Amino acid sequence: MHVEYLSDHVGDLVKESHQRLAHLGGQEMYWLDALRDADTDRLIAERSRSPWRRLLNIAPPGYADIQNRIEDADRRLQSIRSEMTEVENEAGAREGGAEGEKRFESELDWMSDDWRMFRGYRNKRGEADAVLVGPDGIWTVEVKNWKVRLWINGDDWICEETGGRGRRSVRQAADRTGRPWGRQVREIAQTLAQRLHRKGFFVPVHTAVVILNDQAVIESCRQPGVDFVGTSTGVFADRMADLAIPLAVDDVASIQRLVRNDHRHWEDKTAQASMKR
Repeated sequence: MHVEYLSDHVGDLVKESHQRLAHLGGQEMYWLDALRDADTDRLIAERSRSPWRRLLNIAPPGYADIQNRIEDADRRLQSIRSEMTEVENEAGAREGGAEGEKRFESELDWMSDDWRMFRGYRNKRGEADAVLVGPDGIWTVEVKNWKVRLWINGDDWICEETGGRGRRSVRQAADRTGRPWGRQVREIAQTLAQRLHRKGFFVPVHTAVVILNDQAVIESCRQPGVDFVGTSTGVFADRMADLAIPLAVDDVASIQRLVRNDHRHWEDKTAQASMKR
């Protein structure tokens, strides 16, 4: 199977998190120095107090300003360190996502060279982790690497996630806009299918959510709205075979070009919109 990177959104997000951590690290050092300087000034001021000030426990001149500097630096340090913890957690999640996508890619490398996996395909409904185009059909795939228990009932996707120190949280399994994973990949696939239909290719675009984490469990799944939800690329491959729709060699090549060009179109459109802001 050939793999083609249209974009590396997750990789870009990982870089962004590390850049933010580096920036916050610089801020942390700045306010640490400010705190040390203020604390040094406090010690000097206390040692320079005259005997009568010591006797009456009167603060030296400028002592209140020094204390304000210490409190301000300490407050800023606490805020920066709290933000650093959040960004470190974010970076870990993003790195986990990148690992999941790499695993998905490697576990399907046995597929024939007639198949092409497009990584990071984008259209007006968002970005898919992978689009597979080959002699047996087209698949749009969302890949997750979450240690979760998942309950699915239509578009209601609920997950219980285990985080650091074994803490558990229950929330919607959704993208940043609040779309459940199934709806997210379905909308991208539907938009791609419409594009294919306009070009004369009346073939379905199948959908899948693959959760590649050894501790992920799907507790229940009713009417997920996608063609596959699971935790195994082997079972996913079986599902691909079950839903296979043979495509002619020329059609496969044409659809692959269309996916590539459609992605470029929306990338250019997104870039132009960003420049106008």
